[in-house]
This record gives sequence, C-alpha cells and structure tokens, in this order.
Amino acid sequence: MAEWTPEAREYLEGYLAQVSALARQKGDDADEIAADLRVHITCEAEKAVDAVVTLDDLRRTIAVVGTPEQVIDAGLPTAIPGTPRPSVAREDAPTPLLSPMPPAPRARSSVGCWIVGIVAAVLCAIAIPAIVIAGLLLVRAGKRAESMYMYHVESAVRFDRGVYTANEKAVIDSLRTIASAQTQYHAYTRSYATTIGALYAPDDLQMQFIDAELAIGTKQGYVFSITSTDPAARWKCEAKPSVQSKDGARAFTTDETGVIFCDGRPI
Repeated sequence: MAEWTPEAREYLEGYLAQVSALARQKGDDADEIAADLRVHITCEAEKAVDAVVTLDDLRRTIAVVGTPEQVIDAGLPTAIPGTPRPSVAREDAPTPLLSPMPPAPRARSSVGCWIVGIVAAVLCAIAIPAIVIAGLLLVRAGKRAESMYMYHVESAVRFDRGVYTANEKAVIDSLRTIASAQTQYHAYTRSYATTIGALYAPDDLQMQFIDAELAIGTKQGYVFSITSTDPAARWKCEAKPSVQSKDGARAFTTDETGVIFCDGRPI
C-alpha cells in the first residue's frame, strides 16, 4: 500500500465531503456513495505511483473520475466497476444445515434420538436466521445513527467556518459554472481555457459556455481569473473580492477536480 501525503489526504476528504453533500440534496445514500468513491479513487491513485501518493497524483485521478456534480448527475452505481468490495451475506439466505442421517432401524431406542435430532435441527433452522436478521437490523440502526451524528457534526463545522454573504454565495455558484464550462470546453477543444474570456465567444454559439457578464471577469463584487501551467491537464480559477471587507472578506478557488475552496479549505 502506498503512502499518502497530508495534503493529498485533506484534498480527498474535501472532495468526498462535497460529493456527500450533493448526494444528500438528491436524497441518495451519501455514505455508501462516498465509501465506494473513496475505495475507487484510492485504488486508482495507488496504481499510478510506486511509493507515495502526492496532491498532483490525486488531482490527476480525480480529474478522470469527474467533478462532484458529474459524479452525482451520472448516477453513481452502488459498486464502482473494478473496485473490490467485501461480500455480505444476504438476509434471506438460509444457513446451510447438515441433515441428520436417519438411524438404522435395528435399534428401536434410537428412533427417539432421531426425532430429538430433527426437532433440534428445526429449532436451529428457525433460531439462526432470526439471530442473523436481528444482528443485521442492529447494524443498520447503528449506521443510521452514525450517519445522523456525522450530518450534525458536518453542519456544525460548516456553521463554525462562518455564514456566507450573498456575494460569496453567488461566487460559489459562479465557480461551479466555470468548472462545468471548463469540462465542456475541454471536451470540445481537448484542452482547458487559460483565460475566463475564452469560455465565451460572442460570434460562436457553440463556444459560449458561460454568460457574457461572467466572461468579463468581474461579477457580484468579485474578480475572477483563470491560470494554467498545463492546459491539457489542469487549470485553476481564483475569485477575490474587488474591495476587501466591502464586497467580501474571503477568497475562493476551484480547479479541474471541481472542488471549491474557501481561503484554501474545501467547502
């Protein structure tokens, strides 16, 4: 098993947290989707390295998987192809029991022991599935309680980070729009846009991935800028307030993974 850098671990947790939040909004099983996605990303990231999974390695893996919105909209299956999962015994699968061998008819006293054996086997056949089902119900109840607890903990953490202003909420929505636009732009041109203006071509409807206002680079009191050191594989968009503490107090970023950061921390 490869080692992971702390930055890669934190980045993966932020990505999975955003997938879970979107899954809950759609009423999906967020815990199962996040668990499957964690196993898949971990396996794919560790396949591509020899010893240590870095932040760059993880970003390349997540870029292949897709943004959180793409993962949820595509309808993630409960088990990602190629990802091994532990087998779980079905509730309705009866426990195999060895049928008692009928006694030899030569001894009349053995008939009573044979009947007792049948009764014991029937009782076991009834009791064992009941115990298994009860245990599975308890496990499910425990998982549900743990899920509710983690939901409240996550809500408390989000509230502790601060309430977003109207401008900041609009910036987050704009960054999601830019991330989606970059994905469409890459599918069309085989590379990412290196400037925000490239995502809107006034004379070409097929190249208008964002609205004209956002393409100017200024919206809702924030200034947007896109940079890229490798347009074929990665990009980064930063949104900073035009006037600090007036239009906004925090800066936001996103990249090819679709994860949105507030002052360097995933939201």
